[in-house]
Amino acid sequence: MKAKIALTLCVICVLLLMSCASSPPPERTSSDDCLVIIKTEIINPQMVPTARAFKFDFSGAYPSVFIGNAFTAAKIGEPGVEIKTVSTFVRGQSMGASAKINAGIALPYKPGQLVIADFVFVITYTKVDEHTYGSGISLRKITESERGSILEDLRSSGDYSGWMNQE
Repeated sequence: MKAKIALTLCVICVLLLMSCASSPPPERTSSDDCLVIIKTEIINPQMVPTARAFKFDFSGAYPSVFIGNAFTAAKIGEPGVEIKTVSTFVRGQSMGASAKINAGIALPYKPGQLVIADFVFVITYTKVDEHTYGSGISLRKITESERGSILEDLRSSGDYSGWMNQE
């Protein structure tokens, strides 16, 4: 029992460190580059452990990106790029199956600009029983208030200044 508690605490600490870490946005390397920002909403009212990770897999030759806690930034360079699948897998010592969920979600594209997607990617965690947790994903329309809040956060961070002369 003590080992299980210690393992759970280690997983929680790693997850907290991962959620606090931030990586810089991709650099603009061409006038065709477009930085798409996808807002993330995490619903976890029971505060269940979140050992599952998600990433977006894109059409074309674009690399997959892990889905962030607040938003995800994806650099694309042409119209017609889609989130082809959402990959999900279990991190650490937790148990569970990995999956690829077909998505087919078209991304907005404006050459040389930062754009915010018209949808929010929602991850919902639930407790099934004492030792079993579930997760679900869905989409909803972004509000103008959320769009403005994201833009303000990006401006104030300074990290996105190379992309901020747009939208």
